[in-house]
Formats: sequence, structure tokens, C-alpha cells
Amino acid sequence: MGHCKLTASCCIEASADTPCSYVAGGLALGFGVIAHAVERRFGPDSVFRKKVLVGKTIGGLAHYALMWLGTILITVGVGVSRTKGYMDTGAHAIIGWIILVWLWGQAIFGTVLAFGKLKFGTAHRVSGILLLALTIAIFGTIIQRNRPFKAYADLETFRDWSIAVVVVLSIAIVMSLAYFLPGKKRSFGASKADLAAGLM
Repeated sequence: MGHCKLTASCCIEASADTPCSYVAGGLALGFGVIAHAVERRFGPDSVFRKKVLVGKTIGGLAHYALMWLGTILITVGVGVSRTKGYMDTGAHAIIGWIILVWLWGQAIFGTVLAFGKLKFGTAHRVSGILLLALTIAIFGTIIQRNRPFKAYADLETFRDWSIAVVVVLSIAIVMSLAYFLPGKKRSFGASKADLAAGLM
């Protein structure tokens, strides 16, 4: 198979399409959380907090779009893994299915929170942080080349991109945790009331 750079042409070759979907999905999830976290660090008069569409801010819309994109891309990866016979039957697969179901639940619940009247923003944030941590763990199995990833022993770039995904997801977790810091320490001008007003 050789060294694949995860390019578009490489992604359509046998056993190289699954890594592309997982990596792209993981990065989308991380940047989606970061986009919303950055938005919440600024005051209500900041350009980052201006409502531009359906009453939502630029950061909020980026969050919703990227989280759904990440969920769909990872779902595609699972589908390819299953249809092409790459699906593992061990702990990796069990954790993977948990993440997949959780991702869809988180995305649907987040959409309901964003456009509905429910007030469970804190629970959604805590759930999201735990989900990101579990996603980091499963990408860690790729970095360690654990089963079933011995089949990708020559796909060194897959491992490198997995490290990048872990870094991005870790940053997303740290920025999400900042929401729970007391008072003004968690923002660049946003009051506690401002931050509490938005749902993640």
C-alpha cells in the first residue's frame, strides 16, 4: 500500500478511504467546539457575537455545521469499515459504536437546544466534553497502532493525522472547560449572564 498522504485520490483506493472519513470527522468535531468556545469568550458587542442568520451568531452557526459534518463523516467511516470488512469485533468496535450513537444523540439534542425552548445547556456541555474525551481515546488506539490498525502499518500519515486530531480535540476540551470557571475569568469581556444566555 505504501505511504498514503490522505489525498483525494488516495482516499478512493482500497483500505485508504476509511482513515480519511475518520480524520476529517474528528477535526470537524474539534473545530466545531472551538468555534463556539471562542465565540463565548467575547462580549455581546463583539463581531463574534453578532447574529447573522436565524437569530444565531457566526460562531454558533459554525458550531452547528461542523458538529453535524463531523458526525456524518464518522458515520461514513463506520459504514465503509463495515461494508469492506475492516470492522473489528473487540473493545475498539464497542467503543466506536458507543461514540457513534452518542454523536448522533449529542447532535440532535444540541439542535433541539439551539432552536427549541429547553434549558439543558450545561448538561449538553458536560456530555460533549465526555464524548470528546472518549473520541480522543479511540484515536489513541490508532496512534498506538493497536488492533485492528496493524493493517495500516504502512499508512504512517494516518497516524500523524490522528495525532493532530487528538491535539485539536484536547484544545476543544480545555476551551469547553473554561465555561465552568467562575465569573469573568472565563471570558474576554462577557459577563456570566451573557455566557449563560447561549446554549452550546
